[in-house]
Amino acid sequence: MQIGQDQCSYCRGVIMNARFTIHYLCTGPRYLSSVVEKYLDCGNPMCGFARIQCPDCGEERLLMFSCKTRGFCPSCHAKRHEEWEEWMREELLLDTPHRQVVFTVPKMLRLFFRFKRKLLNSLCLSAVRALVRFLYR
Repeated sequence: MQIGQDQCSYCRGVIMNARFTIHYLCTGPRYLSSVVEKYLDCGNPMCGFARIQCPDCGEERLLMFSCKTRGFCPSCHAKRHEEWEEWMREELLLDTPHRQVVFTVPKMLRLFFRFKRKLLNSLCLSAVRALVRFLYR
């Protein structure tokens, strides 16, 4: 499988060098190579499959195993996203009014929180205070 190994090396080099080194001043997460390798084997029958049969007509098909990597593999991510949406809609949100608020940290400030994890507590408290102030004015 030379093609898969070449693709894996290319992906690893591009992702780690370009994105992580330039933006975050580091070499990237250690688990990245295993994620890329799982992605390249996603849906590969040589990596495993299940034989499924329709109970009505008896037709058989092969179902290839997936890599189950969220965020990297588009097909696995979409499947998990749909399952999460269904769970949110039916179990968590019900028929109550709700509001979603997302707080983000600018990229230039993320470096501080990466090396001083205790600052995250202060960040969360500040976000809550800002939200409470906004909702009660």
